[in-house]
Amino acid sequence: KALGGIRGCTHLRELLFNMATAAYQTVPVYRERLRRQSGTPEVEGAGPPYHLGKCIAWDFDGAVVQRHYPKFAGWQPLNRKV
Repeated sequence: KALGGIRGCTHLRELLFNMATAAYQTVPVYRERLRRQSGTPEVEGAGPPYHLGKCIAWDFDGAVVQRHYPKFAGWQPLNRKV
């Protein structure tokens, strides 16, 4: 009702479709920041965070992973399909 018809805005409605996905994708980065701020040590030997390698932005060979998760840049899981 608030976004439809002459009182609404198609542009805002289109933005809402992607809001949940964008918000969900910020959770792992936020949790990592909280871990660092609290001084909790990183678990050694753990694999990459779940969201890495799941989309083009979080590609193991991409610039975003290189910048935010350099230890997983170029990471090759055993069952990775190229």
